Amino acid sequence: MKPFLSTSRKLLPLLSLAAISFGNPVQAQSSAETKPQPVGIERVDTFSYLVRISNPALQKARLQLVRLSDSVVLYEESSAKATFGQKLNVQSLPDGQYAIVVRVGPQQYRYTLHLQTETHRTTDLSTASVVLRPTNKLR
Repeated sequence: MKPFLSTSRKLLPLLSLAAISFGNPVQAQSSAETKPQPVGIERVDTFSYLVRISNPALQKARLQLVRLSDSVVLYEESSAKATFGQKLNVQSLPDGQYAIVVRVGPQQYRYTLHLQTETHRTTDLSTASVVLRPTNKLR
């Protein structure tokens, strides 16, 4: 399946920053902290995240990228393999809130992604010119 979020060369004219609610490689939180987690997400570069899913029980698993403003699924992949994953490139997405949702069997893992474009505004003020006008006043 060719992913919707393939690498894009359409660069935004603005500096875009993607912030996700975790640092580098992350694991989903659960009540059993010592239990290995089936989902890992690693930030590859400014706009790319590598999602890895471990599914040793070979359950039905699904990876989705969802736009939170209207719950539209932008990307979806399903698998029952022992391991699978995808590199998600979010560079071409508009600003907004997104979620990376992974379901492995009955368990669901959700990571929020906030994509924000930062606009750099500048001003330029020229040097003022002073023009002296002669006055016709005689004393």
